[in-house]
Amino acid sequence: MKQEATGWLRQDRTGEVLALSLCHAPGNLLSAAFCADVTAALDGAQTDGAVRAIVLDSGLADFSHGSAPGDDPSAVAMLCHRIETSTKPVVVALQGGVLAEGLELALAAHGRVAESEARLCLPAVTLGLVPGAGGSQRLPRLIGAEQALRMLLTAAPIPAVEALAMGLLDQVVEDDPRPAALALAQRLAGRTPRRSLDRRDGMRDAVAYQQAVAAARSALRSGPVQAAARMVDCVEAALLLPAPQALAYEAAQRLDLAGTPAAAGLRHAAMAERRALRLPAGVEAETATPPDRLVIWGAGESAPDIALAALRAGMQVHLADPSRPILVNALERIAVAQEEALKSGNLTQLALDDEWARLAPQLAPPRLPDADVTLILAADPPPPSALSAVLSLIGPVAAGGMALSLSGALSGVLAGGTGDLVEIAVTDNVAPARLTRALAFARRIGWRAVATRPEGAAAAPVAVRLARAIAETVAHLERGGLDRAAIARALAAHGIAGEGTLHRPDPTEIDIARRCYAAVANAGARLIESGVLHRPCEVDMVAIGAGLMARHTGGPMYQADRRGMLILVRDLRKWAAENPALWQPSPLIEALWSQGLDFSSLDGAPEALARAVPDAFARAARQAPGGTA
Repeated sequence: MKQEATGWLRQDRTGEVLALSLCHAPGNLLSAAFCADVTAALDGAQTDGAVRAIVLDSGLADFSHGSAPGDDPSAVAMLCHRIETSTKPVVVALQGGVLAEGLELALAAHGRVAESEARLCLPAVTLGLVPGAGGSQRLPRLIGAEQALRMLLTAAPIPAVEALAMGLLDQVVEDDPRPAALALAQRLAGRTPRRSLDRRDGMRDAVAYQQAVAAARSALRSGPVQAAARMVDCVEAALLLPAPQALAYEAAQRLDLAGTPAAAGLRHAAMAERRALRLPAGVEAETATPPDRLVIWGAGESAPDIALAALRAGMQVHLADPSRPILVNALERIAVAQEEALKSGNLTQLALDDEWARLAPQLAPPRLPDADVTLILAADPPPPSALSAVLSLIGPVAAGGMALSLSGALSGVLAGGTGDLVEIAVTDNVAPARLTRALAFARRIGWRAVATRPEGAAAAPVAVRLARAIAETVAHLERGGLDRAAIARALAAHGIAGEGTLHRPDPTEIDIARRCYAAVANAGARLIESGVLHRPCEVDMVAIGAGLMARHTGGPMYQADRRGMLILVRDLRKWAAENPALWQPSPLIEALWSQGLDFSSLDGAPEALARAVPDAFARAARQAPGGTA
């Protein structure tokens, strides 16, 4: 075996097979420079007489997360073309996450082997785009329109076993996929590679293909995000156009969509969520072992979903409730969900049996077992005698909220939220290590958790406070004589409390939406000032996650930046005369405007700017009409 290492690309020679291992941490992001290095290695292999086949694998946990946000996809498209047109067979060994352009790269190869835990996903539609490196063309050629459209339109990761059944993969193995990929490359060595764009496996029945396209098109809903409709068009083009023209059509659609406001908002929402989910300052240095043992007191409402998420994450789950019917109903809901996952292929019988082995239901136990995390979901807390000595109960629990306790004394942590969005409010006496463990638990079971600082026991969750800004704006406008139906049309047209419509708003409706956006941005700024939230990206994530604003809007802080801080301050000052509680500009907004900054500058601000902002709050508060220092 001959081995060479060149920065983020490692080359190994085994007989006549050259293995190129992608080692570009984090996530093998396919930057232009990285793609150029891989292309150069492929070019070298074409002229090396000792090489008869090539394997592309990953030296990291995941094969590839695709391109970095904002990168030009043309570099990946050219790399895919180079792989597909290689005169020597190229086989990919897939593991972990195979996402976006990473999967498009795999589709261009001549053979695909994956480990059983690999997950494959083309998420372009979630960014308001179509794939940019041939994904909408190669995928339906391999697996047909119906399955390709399901992957492209839902953007849901699919397990390797399901991908094998579709015909997307050639082989799935339980462990390291590289030996199997090497064996496949050795079998293909010396043969003329069969290109994905030349294959018609998924197009043998042209009538069924067109029917799938027509069904997908008829199921589309009109709205400001055009990506789904364009995706269907691209898949149809794969059948109707020669491959070069179909690829050009996809590229043109991608370029056109990238310039739409909806795509820009979706890109911001994705980046805001990524920033918001980073650990807060002072916590990043702490490390914590992900919690393994979960106790849930109260088996009603959301308990079965939480228990199932924890089981899927590999945790031990103890589910307790004083009511036998409630406990039985929870177990039945868990069983039904597991059976559905089993039928769809997302869960094996072995995995199902393992989940039941890790689930321990109990009726009103005299004592809860020791656990890393305890969730109190019932209206009535467990009796003191049921509590383990190493756990501390957090209370009182707000309606619909969850009390969360970690091993040892941890007071002042309250988690509450909607769906998979969870707000973890932490008092000042909670050690960073404890917060780290709370966030580790939330993320392990798939919650999107944001850490906040409570302002008192009576303070409402962040999502509720942002929702109040919308509700109070609507009430103010109604008191001013505006028709409720007109207000509803304005909100619908702008993605407020809904996904948005194609309705073309008139000037009055535009003014209504601007007032709502400004009120929520003002409320978000006040939350940052008071320390409840830390960054504007968290406001956007909560507003979108709670359904207050459509994802394609990017959130209230993004919308404020999009219009400009000067215009926001002008509007707020004008409307403040009508309702100061809603629209009196916050000191943060005044400070940012006076320094020529916007909300996005706080998300990526250096430490010096972060330290300067509180002083600006005080100056702006003194200068504001009626303000106090």
